[in-house]
Amino acid sequence: MSRSQNFFDAGGNSLSIVVLHEKIEKLFCLHLPLMQLFQTTTIETQAHAIEALLNTDPDKQTLAGQGPPTSKPGGRQRFIAARTRHRTGDTT
Repeated sequence: MSRSQNFFDAGGNSLSIVVLHEKIEKLFCLHLPLMQLFQTTTIETQAHAIEALLNTDPDKQTLAGQGPPTSKPGGRQRFIAARTRHRTGDTT
């Protein structure tokens, strides 16, 4: 599959896009709206959308499956620490 090939033209379907959605959220520790994957159907456009989310203000991001990082005391710091650990491959 090339970066510019349409996900659905390459054999993807709604079930596989849900699986992809879960993997992206876990990998990048962010909340990605599922509809965004249906609207950005190439690897290239999905990468741009993920990059845009990663570059937004951490106060506006959420960890996948959790509420806003500022919903609890120290939430923003835990969010940034988790994102940094994930980006560096630190599993401790």
